[in-house]
Amino acid sequence: MKDYTNTQIHVEYMDCESFPVFDTWKDWMWQLFRAYKTKPEVVVLFGGEAWSAYRRVCPEEWRDIPVVLGGVKNRFIDYSKGE
Repeated sequence: MKDYTNTQIHVEYMDCESFPVFDTWKDWMWQLFRAYKTKPEVVVLFGGEAWSAYRRVCPEEWRDIPVVLGGVKNRFIDYSKGE
């Protein structure tokens, strides 16, 4: 992608298979957010698990960042609502 755009691209693997307990996954994601000193211009997420977790733990200062979703079905577990 760097050949086609002048934008920095960072790829992170959320590794949901390794964290069967949501609180462990949430703690790992908080570490990921803190690793970025500068907010990204856009966040791209693949899969319902990533979208569900992101909605729950997204820091307030990232809430204005556009999110592009891939592979997310109409029905997913919405951890932000406890459903």
